[in-house]
Amino acid sequence: MVAVQESPHPNDFANYSINETDYTRFFPLLGRFLAEAHATAKSRGLDPDGAIALTRQYLEDQDGATAATRRATASLTTRYSFAEGGLKGFTAGVSARYARGKPRAGVTIAGVKVLPAINTDDYLLTNPFVAYRRKVGRLNWTLQLNVNNVFNVKSDQGNGYTWVRYTKPRQYVTTATVAF
Repeated sequence: MVAVQESPHPNDFANYSINETDYTRFFPLLGRFLAEAHATAKSRGLDPDGAIALTRQYLEDQDGATAATRRATASLTTRYSFAEGGLKGFTAGVSARYARGKPRAGVTIAGVKVLPAINTDDYLLTNPFVAYRRKVGRLNWTLQLNVNNVFNVKSDQGNGYTWVRYTKPRQYVTTATVAF
């Protein structure tokens, strides 16, 4: 993390990180259910091997398959607090968070590509805020308004097609704090 303070009032914070995650796909608990499906198909007079062929092939394709996901993120926060004059007690600032898109593995079943491999979109979330702080008697009062995802950026950042995770939509958050 980098922190910069040009004078007593502005504060800037920045960070950048990279992490890599390895995903291993295996289905040790499904063998029992596959055997049960085979027995059920046979008891109903169906071709048991044909009934489970696609599932068996999918499990064989996935057994021991690994995928690595590299994620890069960065954030920046800057704020300015007015210490004197007509705006004394006011603070204004913005935070921004960037995330680089990541690869999403395709899905192949029985040798047929069902869903293609893609990269998710990069995104930048911008979150401005304003606050007013005032001391009344022995109490310190703060009223703050945050607008999270001010540009209403929509991006799917889930780990796979079955694990969709969208960024949260624009939110307005008001906080009142009393300290004594």
